[in-house]
Amino acid sequence: MAPTASIRMRKVLAAADGAAPPEFPDGVCAVPFVPALHARPAHALLAAAHPDRGESFDEWWTGLSRDAEFDADTFFIAIDAHGGVAGAAICWNVPFVKDIVVAPAWRRRGLGAALMRHAFAWFARRGHQHVDLKVDSGNVDARGLYHRLGMRELPA
Repeated sequence: MAPTASIRMRKVLAAADGAAPPEFPDGVCAVPFVPALHARPAHALLAAAHPDRGESFDEWWTGLSRDAEFDADTFFIAIDAHGGVAGAAICWNVPFVKDIVVAPAWRRRGLGAALMRHAFAWFARRGHQHVDLKVDSGNVDARGLYHRLGMRELPA
């Protein structure tokens, strides 16, 4: 299968983006990221969603946590009622969403949108003007979600 091109998308932030907390689905809440509790389950979700990446946990975590743009405060975690990781939005300390992943049981229930709004609010409260991300052009579902959240494609 041929690789698809990446599209860069941007959400222009307004003061309102930092005002109201996002609404998470019933049974899920956002919690502060604790590497010892959340890094491995988040990686497992990413590995299942993107088996083509093929990174071991140690490779992934070392590369991520040592990156100059990594900040644990921008690793947004959602847990279910049993403490399991239901989803994660991993952002850089610049306004950029590196990865977003939702556990299969929580897909199409608003969790991805809630995580994105959570990230938007975090960056808006810190005075950022926009948030960017890259998405595969063939990922129609993700592109639809990002459009519904007010993100627009940037020229190549």
